[in-house]
Amino acid sequence: MVDHERLKAVYPQYDEMKAHEEYVQYAQDLLDCFGALKYSSALEIGFENGVSATAILHCQPTALLVSVDVRPTTAGHRYLEQRLDLMERLTFACMPSDRLWSRVGVKDLIYVDGDHGYEGCLRDVWNGWAKLAPGGTLVMDDTTHHLNEREGGYGCKKVAEQMQIHFKDQIKEAKMVGRLFQVVKNG
Repeated sequence: MVDHERLKAVYPQYDEMKAHEEYVQYAQDLLDCFGALKYSSALEIGFENGVSATAILHCQPTALLVSVDVRPTTAGHRYLEQRLDLMERLTFACMPSDRLWSRVGVKDLIYVDGDHGYEGCLRDVWNGWAKLAPGGTLVMDDTTHHLNEREGGYGCKKVAEQMQIHFKDQIKEAKMVGRLFQVVKNG
């Protein structure tokens, strides 16, 4: 269920966001997911419009976030520009995620919403799992998106299925939180 008052408090541009119904539910799913977790360091693959970065930073008031995207974007900062309290804890890197992995340490939370093709998503999830702290959480978006069913479409669903098989002995819990696939690593 969408909590409009909570969304207004988190996103100063909520009225603008309401024009895109899928963003409203997405933002709610993010707050539900991240609000139930404990983390002090996070990595986000795919900054795009800043909705997820805002939720990650809002839900843990002292957490630090490294966010990477291949596009130098200013649109994403639109959702953060009125939340300077959050921006001071964000490091943005404009580069492919492949160049990032050797430069970051272990993280408590890794959010994957970058390359949606099978190969790119697989690389991000496998690399992310290697950088995830014991007891940490990896979250994927778009595993339920209709484009997963189209030939040549998204590969997120297939990657999530393979992840549960490949890392089964390392997974404490795997579940859906709205449209987000959440996996907790054994501690």
